[in-house]
Parts: sequence; C-alpha cells; structure tokens
Amino acid sequence: GAIAEKIENRPLNQLMQERIFRPLGMQDSGFANAGDYVINRALPYKGKGSNASVQKVALVGDPPSGAGGQYSSVGDLHKFCQSILFDNKLLDDDSKGLLFNHDLPTSWEEIKRSGKIFGFVGGDTGGWSAKITFMFTPSSIYCVVIVANFDNMAHELDLKLREVLKRDYK
Repeated sequence: GAIAEKIENRPLNQLMQERIFRPLGMQDSGFANAGDYVINRALPYKGKGSNASVQKVALVGDPPSGAGGQYSSVGDLHKFCQSILFDNKLLDDDSKGLLFNHDLPTSWEEIKRSGKIFGFVGGDTGGWSAKITFMFTPSSIYCVVIVANFDNMAHELDLKLREVLKRDYK
C-alpha cells in the first residue's frame, strides 16, 4: 500500500476505488477510519462457544492503509476472485503468472492445471477475519471466500478446507 501511494502520489483508498472497487462493481467494499460506522457490518465476536462475546472494537487503521481499515462483503470478494481468475480486467495472464507462482517461472496456463492450492489472508483483527483460497486442479479452478465475525475463524476454516482439498485432489 505504501509503495502504491508513493508511486501514484495519492492515498491508497483513492487508488483502490479507481482501479479495483468501481471497475468491478464492488459497492460494499472500501476503507474506513478507526471508529467509522460501516453499514451492515457484522458484530465482531471473541472467544468460542458459551464464552463468545461481542467485542467493542473499531476497524483498524487510522488513516486506513494497506495494513488495515478495509472492509468488504462475500459478494464483492467473489467479484474480485472472478476478475483475477477469468476476466483479465485487473491482471493480464503474465501478471497472474507472477501472482500465483511461488516456485519456478511458470505460465498462467500451467498454473491453472497445476493442482496446487494458493491462499491469501484477507485479514484478521479484533473479531473479524477473512481468507481467500485459490485451488487449481487439472480440470477446474476454485476460489473460496471465507469471512467470519470471530477472531481467526476464517484462517481455521481455511486450514480445514485445505486438508479436504488436498485429500480429494492428489
């Protein structure tokens, strides 16, 4: 986020609105300052089972940055995934090859058939968490969006999902 702001000489929230949120129709995504009210925001919980309780926390980030203050919905994150994987609105195939390649130089076509799982943490703070997991099989591409209003729950669910996917797609 800081690098993008430096290069463009504009705040990250403006860049994200202009280059990602508006072009993809992500109307339920944006940046908020600490303490701002976000419409339809889920209440954040901490703890588990009968010990779970609503937390009185605000979005982290004052001012909002690449390290905090963003919010989104499952529907908007799905639009983001679709754009990355299929539309080429945000990234061309060469850029996708760089984004998803963690080993050797590989083309986007080879990555799509790789059978690998790639996960990207969306965030985890004070009662909210999100995770996006991409799974490439020889015949399909999956994008799973997990959002939760419990501390670290999205990460825990993602780890369980990965075990199932690894077992089913070896």
